[in-house]
Amino acid sequence: MEKMKIVFKENWFIILILFFALIKQIMVSCIPIFGITNGVHDDLMMVNMGYSLLHGDWLGTYSQYTLVKGMFFPFFLAVSNFVGISYINSANLFYTFSCIFFIYSIKPFWNEKKDKKVLFLIYLVLLFNPVSYAQWTLQRLYRNGMTLSQVLIIFGVYFNAYLRIKENKIGIINLILGGIILASFVNTREDAIWLYPFVLIITIVLIIKRIKIKKLSLSAFSYVIPILILILTNIGISLINYNYYGIFTTNELNAKPFKSIMQSIYKIDDENITDKVAAPRSKINRLYEMSPTINSIKDELEISLDKWSKMDMNPNDNEVENGWFFWSLRDAVSMAGYYQNATMAADFYTKASSEIEEYIKNNNVETIAVMPSSLMAPYQSSYFSQIINAILKISKYLVTFQEVETISSASVDDEKIGIEQFEALANTIAYDSKVNAYINGYIYSKNEDKLKLELYDTNDNFIHGIDLKNEAGQVIDDTNKSLDKYFINEKFEINTSSLYIKIINLTTNKEYIVNFSDPNSGNLDNNIVYNFNEKFANSKYDDIYLLTKRYERRLNLIGKIYKLINPIVFLISVLLYIFMTIKIIINRKNYQLLQIWLINLSIILSLFVLILGVSYNEVSSCFSIRYMYLSGAYPLLLMFEFLTIGYIIKVKLLGRKKKYEK
Repeated sequence: MEKMKIVFKENWFIILILFFALIKQIMVSCIPIFGITNGVHDDLMMVNMGYSLLHGDWLGTYSQYTLVKGMFFPFFLAVSNFVGISYINSANLFYTFSCIFFIYSIKPFWNEKKDKKVLFLIYLVLLFNPVSYAQWTLQRLYRNGMTLSQVLIIFGVYFNAYLRIKENKIGIINLILGGIILASFVNTREDAIWLYPFVLIITIVLIIKRIKIKKLSLSAFSYVIPILILILTNIGISLINYNYYGIFTTNELNAKPFKSIMQSIYKIDDENITDKVAAPRSKINRLYEMSPTINSIKDELEISLDKWSKMDMNPNDNEVENGWFFWSLRDAVSMAGYYQNATMAADFYTKASSEIEEYIKNNNVETIAVMPSSLMAPYQSSYFSQIINAILKISKYLVTFQEVETISSASVDDEKIGIEQFEALANTIAYDSKVNAYINGYIYSKNEDKLKLELYDTNDNFIHGIDLKNEAGQVIDDTNKSLDKYFINEKFEINTSSLYIKIINLTTNKEYIVNFSDPNSGNLDNNIVYNFNEKFANSKYDDIYLLTKRYERRLNLIGKIYKLINPIVFLISVLLYIFMTIKIIINRKNYQLLQIWLINLSIILSLFVLILGVSYNEVSSCFSIRYMYLSGAYPLLLMFEFLTIGYIIKVKLLGRKKKYEK
């Protein structure tokens, strides 16, 4: 026992790190996935690409969906399935590794024994971040859950390099890891551009500092390794896409053909442009005149626009909002037969864009400035105040962890094999919204009338007919007459538990209703006798929900603590950062304080760029203030809070202050 105490005392930090990692793993391992099986443009796309990768067919058959979203998340799903680990477990292991790696990266600030308590606190706060096990970032089979882990590792890699820059070893393995995760991040979401400023600036700073320390040593240029790996990875993915589909790109939305057509359409000024509609029907009608190529798919485009106009925030205005316009265009081009291969689709977009640009030039069409991304609608002056309001709204949303919950809800069913397909790929249970119904008993007619039974829901929708089996025998009535008795033994799976049985007398054309809540036996018109020994309809979801309800409650209890405490922690961290800023202005030679201040500044700037991008999308495109879109912001927020508070605790409460040499 004494030896165990000594071992724990010497290794308590590592033991507790692993212990709480195991606790977290156990807590999340039993929660179900949330399958949106009809999400053709989102979850189902990820699952289909995952299956294709598993079968060695890269991203599957080429279509308007194939190269729209990054391939890393489907790759992660496929690898998890191949290894035999459930998606829930593999995603959480990835996140746990990112937390441990980040703690290791910032260790130079807390390199004394007593400092480890602060470091351990930061680890716990990051590890149990509620977003890491919430419905839309872990339970969904969708890409946003990867962002938390990727952000922690990428920032950890560069902080690690920055804080250990004076060491002789450059940390090649650290930089290679950074390159791999950076490449995975860029190929997870097509809007990864928000991280580029941080990566480029910190790389330049590292090179300059290393040159000053090592006097023009070539080792300084090792800090470009992550960027080189990113470039080489993108080239590799582009080559594979070229081999399979005939187009050299990682993502068609950022490739020149599609980007050019979107910008050509968006740049045309039109009096009917609104905040969220940059391509109104009036502009589309002008496009038919400007471009014979666009005019050639007029019928398909009108059908597609009609469909997508019903799916946005104003389904009655007959307009397609910016968040859905690019999908409506791609669907129309596909309906017209141009997605047989990537070359044909690219040629279509290139030709259409050239025609529009030529028409604009020759006819002095009024234009407006467009954004660099094909997914971003042109900026309008009315956006400014709305963006400011959105930034404030997002800030409150982030700090209070609004909507972040683990929910054991029934998956969205496509009424095919979608849920089973999701479960098989994820190696994890998904709750089914379907209902198990069962009817057992018998029925007969004293007048020997011909009977028919049908099943309906309470909205009078026909479900299906019920077989009557007469091989079961006969019954003797009160006049000693032998009558055929029909047995019923039906099991079926449906989408509602609100049911009734319609008994149809085909001889007399009379109909009778027996609700599932009615008594099991009865005599109708002293003629039709029935006895349903069993009739019930139980939701599969209701039956098994209690199995994981307790896990959900435990996790959400932790989430409630974050929601309650974090606003106070955030306020304290902001005040302390202002205090640190004043201290630096007064004493610029406090290099340890300056380094933690600069690290937090890089976090703040990255957080601001991300929030600004989401705000712009909220104002110009579609509902975007959702924690799934902001998932990368939460680790940044927690980093800022606890690096700031942790440093002050170290300096003020622990009473030590170690100065770093410049």
